[in-house]
Amino acid sequence: MEEYIEKFPGRVVHSKYYRTPLVYTSKRVIVIGNSASGHDVSTDLLTEAELPVYVSRHSKSRWDGDEPPAGIAWTPVIREFLPSGRIVFDDDTHLDDVDAVVYCTGYRVSFPFWNEAANGRPLWDYRTEHLVGGYWHTFFRDFPTLGIVGLPRTLTFRSFEYQGIALARLWAGRNALPLPGLDEQARWEAERVRRTQAEGKKFHDIPWDTGETTDYLEFLFRLAGLGTLKGEGRIPPVLGKDLIWAIEHVRKYPVPPGNDERATRGPGDETEEPGWVVVGEERPDPVLL
Repeated sequence: MEEYIEKFPGRVVHSKYYRTPLVYTSKRVIVIGNSASGHDVSTDLLTEAELPVYVSRHSKSRWDGDEPPAGIAWTPVIREFLPSGRIVFDDDTHLDDVDAVVYCTGYRVSFPFWNEAANGRPLWDYRTEHLVGGYWHTFFRDFPTLGIVGLPRTLTFRSFEYQGIALARLWAGRNALPLPGLDEQARWEAERVRRTQAEGKKFHDIPWDTGETTDYLEFLFRLAGLGTLKGEGRIPPVLGKDLIWAIEHVRKYPVPPGNDERATRGPGDETEEPGWVVVGEERPDPVLL
C-alpha cells in the first residue's frame, strides 16, 4: 500500500478529510467500511461520483439488506494494491482505473494542541481509551482551567451544550453546586475504568436505555444552575417529551425487514420513511411552548 500511495498521491484518503462529494465528480470511488461514516460517505457520493460507488465490506451492517441500495456495489475486503493501479479483493475480483479510495474505518482520539512535555503528562490513555485525570467526561483534577466538550458518545449536540454551560458557570464562579473533592473525582475515574473494562464497554460511552444519560445530564444541569433573573447565563435545553420520544423511536438509518437486529429495536412495527425509520405508532401528547 505504501508503494501504491507513493505512486498515486492523494488517491487514498481517510474519511476524516472528507468534506464534499464535488471533489469526486464523475470519479470511480471505493469506500472502505460500512458502519456509520461508510454509509454516510457512500450515500453522499451518489450525487456526484461515477456509479456504482463501490463499498468494501468486512461484514454486514445492521442496516444492510440482502441487496445493496441503488447506485451502490458491494465488494469484499481489499487484499492488495498493485503498482499498476489495480485493486484486488479477497475473492480474486479486481477493479482498475480507480480514482479514489476513502477509508471509513473509524477514528482515534487525538489532541494535537496538547504538549505532553510542557504539561507534564499525556491527556489521553490509549490503553484504556479515556481522558487521564478527567471527571464527568468534562473536567480535570489537575488543570482546573481546562475543560473538554464533545467527547462522550451520548445525545451529541444536546450534551455538548450541557457541558459548555457547566464549564462557563464554573469558570465564571456562578455554578450552583461545587465540583466534588479531588479524591472523589479520582475514585470516579478509577471505578469507571474498572467497570467499563470488566463489562467490555467504552469509558466515554453513555447509554440512554440504562438511564445513565439522564444522570449524566442531571449532574451538569444541577452544577450549572439556572441563569439570572435578568437573563444572564444560558439555561440548558430540557429533555422534553417530543425529544425523548424521538430518541426512543426514531432511527437515522432504515433497517431492512428480516434483519436480525430488528428484534433488539423494541416493540412495535417499523414504518420506513425516506432516510428514517419510526418504531411504533404511539406518539406523545403535543407540548405547548
